[in-house]
Amino acid sequence: MTNVTKISVAAGAGLLALTGAGAAGAAITASTPISSTGVVSACWSTAPRHGTTLHSFALIDSGDVCPAKMTKLKFNKTGPKGPAGPAGATGPAGATGATGPQGPAGATGPAGATGATGPQGPAGPAGAPGPAGVTTAGPGGLDVTIAAKDGSPTAEAVCPASEPYVLGGGGYASNGAPPLVFDYPIPNGAGAEDSGAHGWLVQAPNGYEAFAFAICAR
Repeated sequence: MTNVTKISVAAGAGLLALTGAGAAGAAITASTPISSTGVVSACWSTAPRHGTTLHSFALIDSGDVCPAKMTKLKFNKTGPKGPAGPAGATGPAGATGATGPQGPAGATGPAGATGATGPQGPAGPAGAPGPAGVTTAGPGGLDVTIAAKDGSPTAEAVCPASEPYVLGGGGYASNGAPPLVFDYPIPNGAGAEDSGAHGWLVQAPNGYEAFAFAICAR
């Protein structure tokens, strides 16, 4: 059996008139017009009643069909979700939070590039004198003498017996002469070395006079 709650609606004046068998039948509290998904079913007359501006509106079971000259309507018990409202104003900045704990130490970074060479620093103070070096001289130092001799073209400067060791020497030829033929210590040359003497031997070119000297020590 079809359950119908009939409501008359004045479209022009916005009047909602309830008709039916008592207040219990007119109240929109019946459970049958509402499906399990919350959809409400109703019938709406397509033309006003009796030449007025009133239309018939009736709630029906969700599975029923509307009578002739009425259109079936479906609507939600809860209205559709409205559009989102405008964004609210930005709120004030919050207070600064407490300082967080210290994080772990980071990894060691790569070595930096070598810097430019700095300017030269000032000279340091002079060092203390070093110890005396090793010497062949006796406690009294070196006792030397100069032996000299001239000759033509050979001159031999022989060290005396008191200073028999030759330390050095040299020689030269008379003015205008070409270079010496030889110039070396005795006993490496000829002459006095045959007797084991020490000294200096030079020889000038033929026709020139030679002069020799030797530095002799004990």
